[in-house]
Order: sequence, then C-alpha cells, then structure tokens
Amino acid sequence: MRWTQHLFLRFNDDWGRAICYFAQRLRESLGDLLVSVVAGPREDFMFHGCNVVVVVREDTVDVRRKVVEAEREAEKQHGWKVGIAPMIVREEEESFYLEAFR
Repeated sequence: MRWTQHLFLRFNDDWGRAICYFAQRLRESLGDLLVSVVAGPREDFMFHGCNVVVVVREDTVDVRRKVVEAEREAEKQHGWKVGIAPMIVREEEESFYLEAFR
C-alpha cells in the first residue's frame, strides 16, 4: 500500500517541525515499509525512554539503520535542539505500543 494521501501540518515549535522532517525522511527512505510515525506533543513525553513510535512492516537491520539516519538528519536540520528517541515496532505490535503511548 502506497501513501496516496497528503497531510499538511504546520508547527510553531522545533519539536513539531523536527518530527515532520523525520517522518518525511522515513517515508522517502522506507517507502511501503513505513506504516506510521507517532510522536507525543512534546519532546519530553517519553514511553520506555522513547518519544516517537515508528511502525514498520518489517524490522530488519537495514530498516533500523534508515531510521537512525533519518533521526540524525532531523536533529541536525534543527540545530541539534531536539532529541528524537525512536522506538521501532512491527505492524503486528502496533496496537500494544500505541495504546501504551497514549
């Protein structure tokens, strides 16, 4: 399933802009392997030491490498002012983690 819809978000803070940039980089590098990106309203909103849940169809070393690269790019793009700490979960685990992240 390809991303066929567009979502435009506008944020007034570094955290929101960094997450949008991070999600865009993930979509470009992972394509159909990316299911969703879920972030809390603030950088300090943490769940098991993570502030972003990245849901993927396959959890491989290559997928994890691309997530880390996107994380670094987003943090660098925003002057290292934000810290993205992603938790990578498979699609089958999504409901458990997202319920706990609420």
